[in-house]
Amino acid sequence: MGIAAATRAWIARKTGTIATLKALGATGGEIRAAFLLQLALIGALGIAGGLVLGTLLPLAAAPFIRGLLPVEIALTPSPRAMAEAATYGALIATIAVLLPLGRMAAVRPALLYRDTGPARRSLPGGATLGLLALLVLALIGAAVGFSGEPRLTLATLAGIAVALALLWLVAWALRWLARGLA
Repeated sequence: MGIAAATRAWIARKTGTIATLKALGATGGEIRAAFLLQLALIGALGIAGGLVLGTLLPLAAAPFIRGLLPVEIALTPSPRAMAEAATYGALIATIAVLLPLGRMAAVRPALLYRDTGPARRSLPGGATLGLLALLVLALIGAAVGFSGEPRLTLATLAGIAVALALLWLVAWALRWLARGLA
């Protein structure tokens, strides 16, 4: 959620640039590709930073926690764990930025230049939604494959999906109530 919110805020600050590019003839796909490249580089830096911290912090903390644990620990970097973390990071970052990028590419230049208040959120095109669905399936496949416990993983994912749906319903109800009070 944080990645998507940061992407939306970043794109909101770039609306003048987006409008200018569209007015000069750039297609939505070209603009989306340029922004996706920038976000991919930021995501790659974030993933690399996470891998470095995930490798170094346990090594730095080991002397302080060794005596507190009931078992002996052997700390060696795990290429498999790092590949798993990088896979999750890349999939989640890509999923999080696709929706804001898809919405951005669908906006007409005239609407971007006018200050009409908060923009109404619309769904991106079918290609973006299809890619989003494929990436979510890839994320689920990665979770099932990496876990070694497919049934437990799928049950956990189902529980998370139900919890997110309930939270969405509560948020929708609160917005509906707030509109009624205003």
